[in-house]
Amino acid sequence: MTMLYKVESGKNKELLYGISLAKAMGFPKRFLEVAEQVAVSLRQKRERNKQGSEARKMLNRRKLILNLHGQLRQASDSELDEDSLRSYLIRLREEFILRMEAIENGGSGEEIGGSEARPDDEDGMFDDDDVFDAVDFESLSSS
Repeated sequence: MTMLYKVESGKNKELLYGISLAKAMGFPKRFLEVAEQVAVSLRQKRERNKQGSEARKMLNRRKLILNLHGQLRQASDSELDEDSLRSYLIRLREEFILRMEAIENGGSGEEIGGSEARPDDEDGMFDDDDVFDAVDFESLSSS
């Protein structure tokens, strides 16, 4: 068999290229089946994480904006003198920008310093689930 591939930098767009290559090289059938299961499982998990990550970003943006709204209302109702209010609003703006940038870069926006910081939600993108938990390795050796 002749494979006409060109080596280039970057990501391979062909799905399961490595498994196709392993098939062409004559790897055991059971090995290939498990490899395909693992590849599909990883792809599905990555897609779920990607969708969850975007939803989490939107939720964190909304929480940040609601928090800003509350802080602005408190500032409006406060009896701070003009200079103190100006200083407070400048700090508030800087903190808001930093937190929004943190959200856009994948964080929760809450890890920036300040008294409003709360611990991250426990629904992080990377958890302790292992894709290999679903693979029965004992059956691999019996083939």
